[in-house]
Amino acid sequence: MQNNAENQNNEAHTHSILHLLDSTQLIISGMPGRNKCSHRIDQECEDDNPCSHYMFLAKGMFLRRTFIDEQLSANLPSTCQKLASLKNMTGQIALCQPCCETLLRGKESSDHFLGYLTKKENTEYRKYARNAEKLHSDGYLVVDRRDFGGCNFPLDQFPQVCNSSKGNIETLPNGGFDRTNKRSWMLFKANWGSAQNAELQKLHRKKLADQMTKIISPDIFFGRRAMENRYKLLKAAKFKLNDNYQNWQAFAIKGEAALWRALGLGNYQSPHADAHAGSFNMIEALTNHYAIKVWRWSHFLPFWDRNNRPTVHGSGKVVTINSGQILVFHSNLIHCGGMSCQKDNNFTKVRDSLIRMDKVNTEKINWFGSGTSSVKECVITDMSLHYTVDALSGQMSEGDFSAGKIEIFLPIWESNADEYYSKALKKGLKEYEDMKMPWRADAGKPCGSTILDVDKVLGLYLKGDSCTPSKRKSGRISRRL
Repeated sequence: MQNNAENQNNEAHTHSILHLLDSTQLIISGMPGRNKCSHRIDQECEDDNPCSHYMFLAKGMFLRRTFIDEQLSANLPSTCQKLASLKNMTGQIALCQPCCETLLRGKESSDHFLGYLTKKENTEYRKYARNAEKLHSDGYLVVDRRDFGGCNFPLDQFPQVCNSSKGNIETLPNGGFDRTNKRSWMLFKANWGSAQNAELQKLHRKKLADQMTKIISPDIFFGRRAMENRYKLLKAAKFKLNDNYQNWQAFAIKGEAALWRALGLGNYQSPHADAHAGSFNMIEALTNHYAIKVWRWSHFLPFWDRNNRPTVHGSGKVVTINSGQILVFHSNLIHCGGMSCQKDNNFTKVRDSLIRMDKVNTEKINWFGSGTSSVKECVITDMSLHYTVDALSGQMSEGDFSAGKIEIFLPIWESNADEYYSKALKKGLKEYEDMKMPWRADAGKPCGSTILDVDKVLGLYLKGDSCTPSKRKSGRISRRL
């Protein structure tokens, strides 16, 4: 009797799978007004089952892992051709729980999905994916404080960290190669200057790295969430993410530094790129009216060396961020620091806050300036924090910084050049759009390594292999400052 019951269950399960494979109806809802599961992939599916499980594709479009369209369907591998109901459709792959479980347990379909996201998780994923699309398309993204996940630098530690690191203060090039103390920076000491701060730095870096994963590569962050959901639903040990995955991070945060400008600084830095393709920079504004100039799409320029340096066009775009906001950008995006905001009391609010938090250490920082007329030329007006954000599966950018290998450009100004730029940028943008489709990413093209890193990590999630960092070589930066 027991064997008969098991056979009946197996037959029912097989029938469900065959129904999936042979069906020509849409299994994707997401249509206006459709909230119930009508796919009936599983025999336990009822007409009023809610579509609350959003399937996360193991191989899907970059930043659209819960979405499938006709172009993606046409590029599915031959092993997936049997999934007829996944062909020629658009929208979210939204299922009820029984149908989701059938897909994840089915031999023919399980390997095509990492797992699933809940409706709330999918809404969050789509939000971060839209922002990440802007980051990778334009080369930069402004993130508001409320969307930054509480990852701002702990300002109560700032005065002490500054005091311990003040031996690292250096002037920065202003305009051409001239340096002035009105544009300066300070690299923070290791462990933020003390053994007591080491744990605080470690915790902050981890929290920041997690948030940068959501911002830069939401596929990786939510892909792990999808796998966790899969394990909970199936209660199968083979899909469990071990400690290697739980503790592993996609990005490393390094090189914290403070940057500041003083009253009277009336020009910009020379446009430059900081590091190779595949790494990122982050600037967190401590003061309002903090200006950075960027050359949109310039991260799409083909890789170059001294013999084939590209011509850069346009006057750039000034991006202004306020206290608590961050600017994330590709390290090979051409950019430069702005001029002073020219507001002599712009830093006052920050300084007063620091005094309330740590009066002793703040008052020791004489380079903050007092605001009196006798030192007015040294009064700080703008301040920010700078971080390097490196993909752990690629080459660390800190080598580029330590060797002083930033690339200086002298852009050619043309009327409305910011809008059309050059044929090279248009070609790079098109290549990026093409590489978002599965199996098309190329590490030899801008943004290709970023997409490949996502595919690699999600492949490791599905296979259960070790997330061992690998090094990616780059000759991208060629000149010293």
